[in-house]
Amino acid sequence: MPPENLPAGAKKIYLAAEESAKKTTCKDAGESQDECVARVAWSAVKRKYKKDASGKWIPKADVQEFSMAIVKASYDKATATRRWRAVASDTEEDSYKDSMSLELFSDFMGRIETEEAPPEEFRSDFWSGGKPYLSVSHYPDLNGKGVPGPVDTIYIDGNRLKSTGRFDDTPIGRACFESICKDLYSEDPVPEDQRIRISIAFLDYKHKHKASGYVFERSKENPLCPECLKELLDGEYGGKEFLRGHLIHLGMTRVPVNTRTQMEVERSMTTRKEDAASIIGEELAEELDAETKMVGKSEALVIKAGEEEVEETTAEEVPAEEIIVEEGKHDKKMMEDEEEDEDEEEEKKKEKSDFEEKMLGMLSEIKASFDKPIETHPLDEAIVKLKSVYSIAVEMDDSTAALQTMQEPFEFLVRSIQENLVREEPHQVTEEPVSDETSIAQLLADLKESMSQEIGLLRAEVAAVKSTAPQQVDQAPPRRSIPPNLVLQPTEQETKFPKLRSIVEKSVGL
Repeated sequence: MPPENLPAGAKKIYLAAEESAKKTTCKDAGESQDECVARVAWSAVKRKYKKDASGKWIPKADVQEFSMAIVKASYDKATATRRWRAVASDTEEDSYKDSMSLELFSDFMGRIETEEAPPEEFRSDFWSGGKPYLSVSHYPDLNGKGVPGPVDTIYIDGNRLKSTGRFDDTPIGRACFESICKDLYSEDPVPEDQRIRISIAFLDYKHKHKASGYVFERSKENPLCPECLKELLDGEYGGKEFLRGHLIHLGMTRVPVNTRTQMEVERSMTTRKEDAASIIGEELAEELDAETKMVGKSEALVIKAGEEEVEETTAEEVPAEEIIVEEGKHDKKMMEDEEEDEDEEEEKKKEKSDFEEKMLGMLSEIKASFDKPIETHPLDEAIVKLKSVYSIAVEMDDSTAALQTMQEPFEFLVRSIQENLVREEPHQVTEEPVSDETSIAQLLADLKESMSQEIGLLRAEVAAVKSTAPQQVDQAPPRRSIPPNLVLQPTEQETKFPKLRSIVEKSVGL
């Protein structure tokens, strides 16, 4: 049973590893089964937890590792500057089905630009955030003494993470530059799997399990991924896609890129001084190793090995053989630490059935908590590429060259927008685009036809009104004329007043 001084998450790991060991690794251990089971359980706990300065068990930061190939080294005689350029693998799966993502790269850039501080265990007086520092064989920065030179840029090109930097004019800087030049440009080139490479180490803040689709986001309240624990117990690893993280460290090393198994990584880490000597020489490697021992603190940076991790430790911590426990090997030092913890804490044993019920409940919660797949924006890749190239172009002295540098990512963004907005509708015949002149002519023709129809309708209405209007009757009487035969002839009549008549006639000239 786990000691009471372990936190809840560590107890779950202890119980799960204990039960798994009884059925697998320690099944045939006989009388020493309890001993074997305890070793395996403590090994599992110490992979995910460690003691702080006060002796309290705290979760380790989960640091992942991918590689960058150094593709160029150059020397500028005018400025006496030694430069290097490195390219990381793309977002495709590696041999362990793990893969980085553009979302992860973008998260790296965001934390670098804001100079976000990493967890305290990764800080020093020399480095506390921003661009990652460069080291030799994963030695600590030693307040700058272990750093061969600055990292100038970290940027995204397409789906690849790239980096450039310089080597200082110091013994360690010159030694690193000469070793890289020898690897790349000597008459007898070093095989690619033996060349110096750059190992990028980052804190895993969010990842997605490819086998189940489960998405885990790390927090203080939720430091352990239940799906990782489930895969550890089942012995089945389906790979991860890393979605968010904090880029900490660029380490120059000759350790082959594909040796991330437990035994091989541990072996390479225990011969770190030899690895450094192959890059900077035995004398400088000895100085680095001596400085590291004088610092006297445990190095928190770990190298990812499959789904396990290996931690650099001081003499006071568990030795390197701890990671080999799952292969059935014994470790006296681990047993001594384990017995001390068990002597301090006493607790009644619980029934096996209770544990099984808890495990079943925990696994049910895991299955029920599967998140939906991460939805990505169709323009993410183009925008990230544009931002990364802009960060380089804005530092150029030649504005024309800077604009030319921005041309390609800008065109890529435009093409991405066109591809997402212009879609072919199924079962529809797309009309050919027409010119502006044709459109205006068509519009006028339609207007003329419409007006003609309106005029025709008006004419028809007027005609209809005319045909139905009442006829007016002429009220004037017809013209009358007197027939000639009816005209009366004047006749002479006698007047009663002859004298008066005579006077009148005379007056009128008759």
